[in-house]
Amino acid sequence: MPFSAKVTNTADTAVSWSVNGTRGGNATSGTITPDGVYTAPAILPASATVQITATSHADATKSDSASAMIVSDIAISVAPNPASVELGATQSFHSSLASSGHPDSSTRWSLSGAACPSGCGSVDAAGTYTAPQILPSSASVTLTAQSVADPSKQVSAALTITSNFSLQLAAPSSVPVGATAAIVATLTAIPGSNPSTVMAWTLSGPGCSGASCGAISGTTTQTQNGNVSTVSAQYTAPAAAPNPNSVTITATPQADSSKKAQATLSIVPEINVSVSPAAATLAANHRVTLTAQVNGTSTTGVNWNVNGIAGGNAAVGQICVAGSNPCQAVTSTSSLQVDFLAPGAIPSPNPVTATAVSAADITKSASAQITVINHVVVSVQPASVTLAPLGVQGFTAAVLGTSNQSVVWQVQGAACAGAGICGSINPNGTYTAPNTAPTPIAIQVVAI
Repeated sequence: MPFSAKVTNTADTAVSWSVNGTRGGNATSGTITPDGVYTAPAILPASATVQITATSHADATKSDSASAMIVSDIAISVAPNPASVELGATQSFHSSLASSGHPDSSTRWSLSGAACPSGCGSVDAAGTYTAPQILPSSASVTLTAQSVADPSKQVSAALTITSNFSLQLAAPSSVPVGATAAIVATLTAIPGSNPSTVMAWTLSGPGCSGASCGAISGTTTQTQNGNVSTVSAQYTAPAAAPNPNSVTITATPQADSSKKAQATLSIVPEINVSVSPAAATLAANHRVTLTAQVNGTSTTGVNWNVNGIAGGNAAVGQICVAGSNPCQAVTSTSSLQVDFLAPGAIPSPNPVTATAVSAADITKSASAQITVINHVVVSVQPASVTLAPLGVQGFTAAVLGTSNQSVVWQVQGAACAGAGICGSINPNGTYTAPNTAPTPIAIQVVAI
């Protein structure tokens, strides 16, 4: 906005301009050119009225002022609005600011709601919202975009935290008194989401309570294919079968307690069958040896099936004579030790159930829950370490997807062209650092 000044009674009519006493103004109160063109600040100041002063060049004691009021016509909008965000997922929000001027276009983001601040997720300075991993009691959250230029101008977006993961529970149909069985909960999340995989386990039954129903222990969690996680626990049956002899195992996910899953099994007091291992994770076309044991009868034979299919098939996996290659079908009930050959593609449902059924009593069986993954996965611990020259560090490798746990250790790095430059590692995974740090200093210990 241009201002003009008139100086009389002197030949020197030049003036200097100031804003709120600052010559030329500043970013807080606005600036003014030597020609008197005033530009309002990009951010609305605490006092919306500023003083524009012209001071005579000929006599600095002579000046005059005019008041200028800074107004805001800012309008702010946010998109998307409304929005639904799955547990642990992220959603980018974008604010748009409209004004006839040139205000600061920055936005402050904030969250509010009954579950805030700890349970409603988070939003960063760029407007990227991350939903909580646990569904709050109130799933409604308000996301507010506030103009930095004029904090009185803001707009809110209504967010709904959604929970669409599924939970399946796999358990053997029966467990002998005092025996242990693997219980596997499979949590399948929506792609891009990240719900909590913490699981609470409870036991109940019409004829038992507390320890008389058994015990749950040893929970472990594995993640496959990004959005599928398995949470395994060991169930130990009570020393005496309850009456009635059924026990219900309930897995309640911390992410959303309404998605709990249950499995009911029988505690068998007489003939019992066990299969080991009770749970396995195999890569496609890989094998695991299963061993069945029958107690309480002289007829120790079993019949094997996979998902109820005698001997299995190529789609769900096959039961093979132990050590046979190619796979030979099992034809005798005396085969207590067999190989399970995983299918070449991920089956549905997954995991599959390989079951040994007692030949003496077909109501007595035991199962192995076998999860099939696309390929073998290797992990190394510790994941990172800092060593001094000639320092020694032991590493361990875990191989998921095959019964063969053997690995070959290597030391790799951009500076590892010559022998010993990056140190050495022995077949047991013990790494010894070089006496001088290589350049660059980053070294990878690789288990193959």
